[in-house]
Amino acid sequence: RQVVLNLLSNAARFTAAGSITLRLAQRAEKAVVTVTDTGPGITSEEKTRLFEEFYQIDDSIRREHDGTGLGLAISKRFVELHGGQIWVESELGVGSTFGFSLPTPPGASLPDRPVTLQGTPLPQQTNRVLLVLHDDPSAAAMMARHLDAYQVRTVHSLTELTTTMLRLRPTALVIDTTKRTAVEELLSHHAAHRPPLISFPLPTLPQMAEKLQATAYLLKPVTRTALQRALAVLPGIYTTVLIADDDPAMARLLARMVRAERGDVRILLAHNGRTALDIAQREEPDLLLLDLRMPELDGIGVLEQVRQDPRLREMAVIVITATGLGEQIAQFAGEMVITLPHPLAAGEWLHILGSVTAALQPVPGTVAETLPAHSRALPG
Repeated sequence: RQVVLNLLSNAARFTAAGSITLRLAQRAEKAVVTVTDTGPGITSEEKTRLFEEFYQIDDSIRREHDGTGLGLAISKRFVELHGGQIWVESELGVGSTFGFSLPTPPGASLPDRPVTLQGTPLPQQTNRVLLVLHDDPSAAAMMARHLDAYQVRTVHSLTELTTTMLRLRPTALVIDTTKRTAVEELLSHHAAHRPPLISFPLPTLPQMAEKLQATAYLLKPVTRTALQRALAVLPGIYTTVLIADDDPAMARLLARMVRAERGDVRILLAHNGRTALDIAQREEPDLLLLDLRMPELDGIGVLEQVRQDPRLREMAVIVITATGLGEQIAQFAGEMVITLPHPLAAGEWLHILGSVTAALQPVPGTVAETLPAHSRALPG
């Protein structure tokens, strides 16, 4: 289901006009699914790299559409884990067909029933784009997880920032604080097309791991390549691995990935934080793969107690999570500066102030003074 949804999502993203066709067929002892679109098509060179992690198609198309990012790499991994194959056929200017096959039990067959679906017009593309300038794509990936209403694009140089900004007209530019002076100088030469500029310390996955005192920090859905990179930098040899995730299917997938890298490893599973801590204290594993979002005791609580235990203090920990990054990002100290290309219109400052204050948390240990309704106006 996830692979089909990903292929349909990619087809919709790249198909501005025409049609998208989903087909399901039985061939020998395989179920074959194909998604055909009338998008721009893909070159032969791009097809050979399309299923690599973080690979993006050429700049001219990437600037007009969201890149496939990790989606196709993850789809390939899921299909192969189930004994299947995935492929792409494409012709420039005509469109593309992405397909995958999965083995079916002997004698099984698909029901021969026609299905009629009423056509739905493709949604209009919106221009709610956040353009992120950063050397590490993980910073933008973290933002994309939490900003569903925006297309988050990454550029890696001031030159690329300029050309992409002029082409996409983004809702805002998001940059690391260290690049603010250079970007403001660049924007001064493009006053007519200057979007709002938001600058703050943008944390990367390695920085997140350091903040949490973890060996590595991975985002779900985890790919085998990403896990390989994390395992490659582990100090020493790991023979016992504890996997703590409240999703049993994800825990089993991680276990298969670990065994694929080291077949003789001993795997322990826990589906809540309290059980994970108990097993860690009893078994003293060499490596802990830890989901941050778990019942009874969350991953942060597990990490805190692990680092306080002399027997577990040196245990390698790889943090794995899909949500909850906002809380960890908030722990990075530093100011956020928002620069608008025009003076605030009447009432606009109230809207901005209301949005900002709604997101603020009270300082622990303070008591807010309650004012009567008629006296809550700000001075000036």
